[in-house]
Amino acid sequence: MPLANRGVSLYRVCYEIDVIHSDTTSRQAVSGLLVVPAGVEAGEADLPLAIYTHGTLFGPSEAPTNVVYQGDQGWEVGSAETLFNISQLAGMGYALIAPDYVGYGINNLQEGYAVKQPTTEAIVGLLEASRSVLRDLGVRPSQLFIEGWSQGALNAQWTLQNLESSEVPVA
Repeated sequence: MPLANRGVSLYRVCYEIDVIHSDTTSRQAVSGLLVVPAGVEAGEADLPLAIYTHGTLFGPSEAPTNVVYQGDQGWEVGSAETLFNISQLAGMGYALIAPDYVGYGINNLQEGYAVKQPTTEAIVGLLEASRSVLRDLGVRPSQLFIEGWSQGALNAQWTLQNLESSEVPVA
């Protein structure tokens, strides 16, 4: 496997999704991580975009956005899995998104572990919100990829089904 050969810029993306609670639907703020290879803001326009769906977390501190600078709290480490994917994908020239599933990041609802609707809403919502940020940065996603393992593999499959049914091409 080639080594990561560039730095990255990290962005916390906040957006809203619909979350179904029993018989009601509510609009909820959620967050996710957008990682862009360093220098692309200065003019590299076409990049592949990878959706990284993380595995089971052992606590809120491992949410993908916890690798972002927290102001007065300093840097959080997040999970080693997130750091590995940042280095291996974004460090090799991919734009990367990683959702904080419902119950993580800025959202304090009960975790939606292995619940299809809120999970796919969070992932697809992050994809849509990140495309807007990328456009503002002058980046055009070329191909779309999705990967995950453990719980993230299940979430990747659900997201792939959602994207395919919406006729969004996934490489």
